[in-house]
Amino acid sequence: MADNIFQLPGYYANGMIMQQKVRHRITGICEPEKVICMQLFRQPADGHMFTDLETQYGLIYEDTDKSDRRGRFNFRLPALEASLDPYSLVLFTDVDTHKIEDILVGEVWFTAGQDNMALPAGSCDMALRLDLTAVVNHVRIFSMSSDGLDENMTDYSYYPVGYIASGRWYRGSYPEEMALVSGIAYSFALKLEEQLHLPIGMYDIACGGTNIHSWLPREIIEQEPYLKNHVRELHQYRDIDNWNSSNPEKKKARTDWQGGGSNVAKTGDGGNAESITNVGKVTQRMRRLNLQQQLEVPQSKNFQTRNQPAVMFNHKLAPFIGLGVRGILWYQGESDACSPEYYARAFPILTSVLKEMFIAPDDKLCLIYSQIAAYCYPDADFKTVAEFNEVLSGIRRKLALKAGMVTISDLPLKYDKTAEAYRYPAHPLAKEAIGKRMANVAFGLSYGQDLPSSAPEPKSVELIGNKFIIDFGKFGKAAQGLILRPCTQTLEGFAICGEDRVYVRAKARILYGVKVIVWHDELADPVSLTYGYSSFNREANLCGPDGMPVPAFRLDTEPSEYYKPEVWMECDRVTDFAWPQLMSDPMRVPEGDWPGELPLWKVSSGRCELALTESTQIEDRKILQITYRSADERPVVIEPQLTYVSSYPPLNLSGWGDLHVLLFNPDLREKKIALEMEDENQVVYMFSERIIQQQPYLQTVKFSLSSAQLNLERIVRMSFAVQDQGSNGSLEFEKIYPLRRLIWQE
Repeated sequence: MADNIFQLPGYYANGMIMQQKVRHRITGICEPEKVICMQLFRQPADGHMFTDLETQYGLIYEDTDKSDRRGRFNFRLPALEASLDPYSLVLFTDVDTHKIEDILVGEVWFTAGQDNMALPAGSCDMALRLDLTAVVNHVRIFSMSSDGLDENMTDYSYYPVGYIASGRWYRGSYPEEMALVSGIAYSFALKLEEQLHLPIGMYDIACGGTNIHSWLPREIIEQEPYLKNHVRELHQYRDIDNWNSSNPEKKKARTDWQGGGSNVAKTGDGGNAESITNVGKVTQRMRRLNLQQQLEVPQSKNFQTRNQPAVMFNHKLAPFIGLGVRGILWYQGESDACSPEYYARAFPILTSVLKEMFIAPDDKLCLIYSQIAAYCYPDADFKTVAEFNEVLSGIRRKLALKAGMVTISDLPLKYDKTAEAYRYPAHPLAKEAIGKRMANVAFGLSYGQDLPSSAPEPKSVELIGNKFIIDFGKFGKAAQGLILRPCTQTLEGFAICGEDRVYVRAKARILYGVKVIVWHDELADPVSLTYGYSSFNREANLCGPDGMPVPAFRLDTEPSEYYKPEVWMECDRVTDFAWPQLMSDPMRVPEGDWPGELPLWKVSSGRCELALTESTQIEDRKILQITYRSADERPVVIEPQLTYVSSYPPLNLSGWGDLHVLLFNPDLREKKIALEMEDENQVVYMFSERIIQQQPYLQTVKFSLSSAQLNLERIVRMSFAVQDQGSNGSLEFEKIYPLRRLIWQE
């Protein structure tokens, strides 16, 4: 028999999973003007020999078509119900036969985005579960080359293509294969299978280091001056004359080329791009996944051909036009984080494109997307990530698709700096929880379960007296309501302001499981409030009933001085994830100076150890304990680390009358504590010593800030000196906080 004459979309291959309740199109190319027969067979999952009475098995559907003068043909399968029974699809002419076996019908989701969606299961926290979870044959993931290129297509095409570079199906029963696919996609698939007990198919199409404009069709970018100008400002814009050129001024001879590779076919007549509904009819071949080892950090100013306009659309979206799926998972934005207003314009346009691309049961395509993780972006302030995530929250109800959003501000930022790829702090290892949260949202959004269909968000806010009452609405019949993050006891993360528009930390508590009351004891007439409004907002601990964090929000966008959390003031940890310096170019930063779990405090003088101990006042709360020796000869001096760039120095204590230090003295003998501050002009101010009483309960030591002779708005160093005539002992720091807002006292 001659070589196979049928050219089908690359995902039509052995082991594929098709979306149930969707009439799938089978488009392809063979010899011109050939009569083609299509047959669909169903076999029992247990492999038993079926009888004539079991009419659901055997040949269940057949059809014929005739290819046109270009060899194109088109079939449409009947809508099938989900089943573990495998199907076989057979295409044949009078000279050739093509068979696709082990096809399952179930639930299918399409995943796209950039680095964190692309991060493989074997390179994140899912790696520890592969041997235990990769046993389910009916969980399968289709993946392709991470950048959309391979040896058959070595350059990006200016036009949409149908070729799927290195595309193939990976089976869940092979741990070594699951290690190569998206960790989020795999976690999501496992959670869905656990609840639905159906075949689960995923399309893993993400690409690291991509901007959103590379996922948009070129005609949209050209028609939207705002989008086009933004791409130009990023120096990523290329047209056909300088396509794939690192020099935007370089011109090439005008040709009808499509990109490298002998197997590339044009998608339109005469080299012009086809409309969105017609792309994807050319040959596609299965190749192994090719993970890229060199990834750029977010906001890199280096030109990458993958970020030319429409590259990802041309190579990673266009080949899947007409695919039947239940919904889309999206995690992208790190490369666009410093342009929230632009993203607010571009993302809704992308969702409209996606809605037109895919076919969903009952035409109800769903979108589930994630907020981005905390990160120190170059030339950004302490609230950049919060502003971007605020945009993601605000546009959810304005999208063309029914959409749900997941939040991730509570997840650890630990990453693997020893990995060959995905080794930067922009690639946290925590991916299992994101996949599970997306799955939980899918149950409420797409599968009709009585579960939240998105992260919890406020429905209304009312000001009563000096208190804000925030209503989050109902969470479902089975839900218990708002909760605090595990291992926390006090609701944190809220800030409040008066007429001066300077936000300060506020008190808050949960009411009836669906409301939150927010206030400040010193502010009689509050004007507005924020929640978690900083890039590193991990003190914010309000969660929905499923444990998903409430996203950062603010009541208005009036120009303000926003509250910047100082983690060290909580005195509940001795280390935290911090950035010693920015990483605009990681190759120039010694690995010892990369972000990681770093000390929040240091001992600058004396013999002293820092540790955590149980609070005597609040159950399950850890507090800072210093244990010292020979403190009678010279004071023990400890300092909070104020210079980390992730703290966005300098420290600002202006406008406050006092600094309070809440202490517990376990030795029950009198001690002394002194405070010293230094501003950025190297002016040092020594506060008067305070006596620590010999009492068996918490006590507050007050330092008057209003009398300090230095610039309180620009504090670069602070130290506490403890002296104890008993020589050896310990002291416990419960909390440090400013009090007595001066403008409110007037």
